[in-house]
Amino acid sequence: MGNQNITLIGMAGAGKSTIGKELAKELDVQLIDTDYLVEESQGMLIPDIIQQYGESVFKSIEKDCIMGVGPERAVISTGGSVIYDAEVMDHLKGISRIVYLHAGFDTINQRIQRKNARRLVTNGIQSLEELYDSRLPLYNKYADIIIDAEKDIKEIVDNIIQKIKG
Repeated sequence: MGNQNITLIGMAGAGKSTIGKELAKELDVQLIDTDYLVEESQGMLIPDIIQQYGESVFKSIEKDCIMGVGPERAVISTGGSVIYDAEVMDHLKGISRIVYLHAGFDTINQRIQRKNARRLVTNGIQSLEELYDSRLPLYNKYADIIIDAEKDIKEIVDNIIQKIKG
């Protein structure tokens, strides 16, 4: 992995936090969860930040937190909406390899239903399917590596390590 970070992108429910933890453990590097950075900086949970201040304020806070992350040998797990900000994505591309955890809509939908407390940044889009469809081209655009996130955790982690080293 050298001195480079690995950044995980993908929809809510793709497994970024879960895979991030396992990948960081396997590579013996730090895990930086950008959702956690945002919550720490504000002393409140993301759904509360969005509800109280709105999506644009949330995105601004998220941007400040991510722009402060430097190159350090870490796995960076991002929020699903990070791909809307080209400046943030350019920063992440500059300090890491971008791994897109891709899962089909049905899988994402099922996983999100199970965690129904989740609040998504919707950019004004009402249906989850429209949100999924609108983000797909952006995830593909920024990805250095695309990984099938519908396998079991160990297999996904092994695939990422294989492709990073390959």
